[in-house]
Amino acid sequence: MQSEGIKGTWVDGTNLSVFQKVFKETKDLNKAIFSTPTGKWAERAGFTNANVTRGYVGENGYEGIEILFTKSN
Repeated sequence: MQSEGIKGTWVDGTNLSVFQKVFKETKDLNKAIFSTPTGKWAERAGFTNANVTRGYVGENGYEGIEILFTKSN
């Protein structure tokens, strides 16, 4: 059975902290996503596409995010 993707849900912790920092600096979603530990791991495993499936935005920007990492065809 082949995996269709990797789902990430970040509402606290290192992934969210790194994502928030890089996004605040660059305003680039993909750069912020693939700068996280999970994003780096997913990319090394061939999951080079990241689709935001849900974002939790508050007064200070993203307070949580759900991402689906997929492989290119």
